[in-house]
Amino acid sequence: VTGYVANQTIDYCITKGGAPIRNHRGRVDFVSNADGGCTVRWNIQFDASIPLADFPIGKALQFAVSQGLKRLF
Repeated sequence: VTGYVANQTIDYCITKGGAPIRNHRGRVDFVSNADGGCTVRWNIQFDASIPLADFPIGKALQFAVSQGLKRLF
C-alpha cells in the first residue's frame, strides 16, 4: 500500500510475482452513493511481459475483479 485515505482511496503497487504482469500500480476509490451504498472504482496500470498481451490481460483482470466484487455483495 503506497497511499491511503480512510473510506476514500487506496493506492498500491505489486512488486513480486504477478507474471505476465509487471510494474502493476493501482488505485481503488470508494465513492458514497445517495442511497447509503458506495461505488468502487478500480484503476490499474501495468506492463505486460508478453508482447501485445496488455489488452487481453486488462480485460481478464476487469472481468475477474468485477466477478469477485459481485460475490461480496
